[in-house]
Amino acid sequence: MKLDDHRDDDQRRDADRLELLDRLADRMPDLDLDQHEIEWKTLPTDGSEALLIDGGGIDGGSGYFIANAGDDLHVIGSLAPLAPAVGCVVIDPNGGRRLAEVLPDPLAEG
Repeated sequence: MKLDDHRDDDQRRDADRLELLDRLADRMPDLDLDQHEIEWKTLPTDGSEALLIDGGGIDGGSGYFIANAGDDLHVIGSLAPLAPAVGCVVIDPNGGRRLAEVLPDPLAEG
């Protein structure tokens, strides 16, 4: 990979992250990132950036992750203690929210 390719990747990654942060400030203004452990991850499916909050819930914890999906934000995390499931909430550009999908939590005991 050439140096210019790395620069292009870095610029795209930075642009994805800034867009996600702008959308968070607009659509989830009560989310105070200073009160949480955060980490950036590149999604393997399309190379876009996701923000993991409190571990992202990937390890079965109470965290969740947020990613851009077209004009929407997708917030994905555990629905425990309500249900042993993982859900995706879509936040549209107007701030509307809907539960888009619920799947069994693969880490739930039972």
